[in-house]
Amino acid sequence: MTVFNWQQISNILESAVSGRSGAALFDSNNALLSMTARWPDTQATEKISAHAKAKGYQGYDGFAWHVVISQYRLEALAPIRQMAYIFFGLLIATIALASFIAVPVATAMTKPLSKLTAFANNFIREPSNALPPSGGSLIIPLEITALANAFSKMINDLEQSKENLTRAAKLAVVGEMAAAMGHEVRTPLGILRSSAQVLLREPNISEEGREVCGFIISETERLNKLVSTLIDSARPRSPEFKETNIAELAQQSVAMLQMQAEKKHIELVCETSDYAMALCDPEQITQVLLNLLLNAIQVLADGSNILLTVSNSLDHVLIVVADNGPGIPIAQRSQVFEPFFTKRTGGIGLGLAVVRQIVLAHQGKISVHQSTLGGAEFRLLLPVSGTA
Repeated sequence: MTVFNWQQISNILESAVSGRSGAALFDSNNALLSMTARWPDTQATEKISAHAKAKGYQGYDGFAWHVVISQYRLEALAPIRQMAYIFFGLLIATIALASFIAVPVATAMTKPLSKLTAFANNFIREPSNALPPSGGSLIIPLEITALANAFSKMINDLEQSKENLTRAAKLAVVGEMAAAMGHEVRTPLGILRSSAQVLLREPNISEEGREVCGFIISETERLNKLVSTLIDSARPRSPEFKETNIAELAQQSVAMLQMQAEKKHIELVCETSDYAMALCDPEQITQVLLNLLLNAIQVLADGSNILLTVSNSLDHVLIVVADNGPGIPIAQRSQVFEPFFTKRTGGIGLGLAVVRQIVLAHQGKISVHQSTLGGAEFRLLLPVSGTA
């Protein structure tokens, strides 16, 4: 016979639950043997129940009793709701933190893009030489910086293309003028010059007549040179390259113009090394040297100085024509090689354009600077074919 203390069993059931949960002990036929005080309340509401059956003890299977614990659904799910609130709070915090970080980054990214877009729109409407805005921030992605650099390169290319088109248009005008003047002007000029020379041989010609004939001859020569310059600038021939000592060409050019320089009391000096070999067309490079020296002689006042220097290195020959004249303002240095640009009274602005064409045909470079003498300085770089 087994005696149970049901009060003790009830106390065990009460200690097994908390809050508004309830527990009950059933026999093998599901007959209620004992329960907690809140068990009836849990049966009248939505609940979640858990069953546990005794496995016996030391080989004794027991009475096949089982315990049922019931709990209010809201109370049972409270930990899950609490975890949901925690996760929701973490989500909100993550979003806030991401927004706090993302907004400045997005602003830093979109601001330069907006500037680039505005710059591109303005550039299409009103082209200018202004450079596109750069990022200016450490958090700007490399792609945006690369885009700004691409805009800069595009603008430079457009400006270069514009300059090339303008130069080509001017040279096309020169070509049309040369084509018209080559045949129509040179023939009457030759007749005028020959007629003036015949008149000068007349024994009874007056002094005034001789003077007028001299004017006719000098002016026809000047116009003939003008026509030749137009033809050279419009249809320059391709250079015939051969090994040439640029030092000798420089000395010969100075010798040819020495008399013209002396008429204006201009000191024309040539300083060269013995050999400065380059692969070039000697006639065209001589034309370049004569044009640069003649320009200097025509611009300079009496008593000025011109210095022509030639030096060589392993990869190029450097030719420098410097003077102590008024120089060329920085704003005009990019224009001096343009056709028809001139500041000299009576000039047509084609001499330096021809010089530039010849230098570029030789794969060389030409630039203008301020000389150490105080005036203008033209620097030419010609590729070297060999050294002696």
